[in-house]
Amino acid sequence: MLCPHVVTGGPEAIHQASDTILGLGGEVVVAYYGSQVGLSIDDGVIHCVYNGRPTPPAYRDYRALIAARIPLTEQSLVIYPESVLDWALQPRPFQRAIWWLSVDNAIVKAPQLAYDNHRRKILERDDLLHFYQSDYARDYLVKGGARRCLPLADYINRDFASGGIDLPREKSISYFPRKGGAMASAFFERHGDLLPRPIENMPREAVRDTLRGSSLYIDFGHHPGKDRIPREAALSGNVIFLHERGAANFYVDHPLDPFYLFTGLDIVNGSLHKRVTWALQNREHALDQQALYRARIAHERDEFEWQVKSWFFEPVSQPIMSG
Repeated sequence: MLCPHVVTGGPEAIHQASDTILGLGGEVVVAYYGSQVGLSIDDGVIHCVYNGRPTPPAYRDYRALIAARIPLTEQSLVIYPESVLDWALQPRPFQRAIWWLSVDNAIVKAPQLAYDNHRRKILERDDLLHFYQSDYARDYLVKGGARRCLPLADYINRDFASGGIDLPREKSISYFPRKGGAMASAFFERHGDLLPRPIENMPREAVRDTLRGSSLYIDFGHHPGKDRIPREAALSGNVIFLHERGAANFYVDHPLDPFYLFTGLDIVNGSLHKRVTWALQNREHALDQQALYRARIAHERDEFEWQVKSWFFEPVSQPIMSG
């Protein structure tokens, strides 16, 4: 499994897959690439250059094997994140899959994906398998003509799974300025009656504590995949509002009533402020309305393990892709 050497949602999903496969007795190696590590791929070998222990500290609770030299055979499956699509398209004597962890970011890296004719030339190929992290990605792949698609999602870290809905909280609103920062600023500048709690430049523990202390979380981002942060906030006991973009438009990814989705127009006309004020004043009722969302998130780990078992272990006598 190729993995960018950064700390974001996609690499965490890759480490979760590694941990689950190893826990089930399978064989998987994580190969990092990035500014601090080196990676090259020959026809039969992946070469990795590391200094020290390359696994980021944030992911060292997950089991991950690394190696300087990873030999490959015709039965080997190399999984590429969508961000290195050009690598995955190169003909190789081993099996290849693309894990679509972020549709929008893939288009930024490969702008040709925004055009149907170019997208189809890539997705209709028979020599590629596609995994999708979100229903948003599934929709994009199917509409683009992808022939072989399988769900492979992720799950929320245990650190956020015991947030405690009943913990004492202030009537504050947590949000990430780096996600739709201009829209967030416009909203809070219009409404001085609200108590914002920006989350930035914080270690994981501080993020967790902030989410456990706020009553509501607003995500102003564009949701290029099934983002982790709203799900972490939900399990931490927040009422969730999402900017209606990307994966937030897909009920399978975020099963929320439309009342909790908003657009830029809703900020301008005051609709979002009215709904947020109501949710702060009626938090228990709002939480009840989002019970399905939290239940869905709480079962993600079991669903992820089922997916890993199904795609990589059953039946064990057959490769995941035909030769």
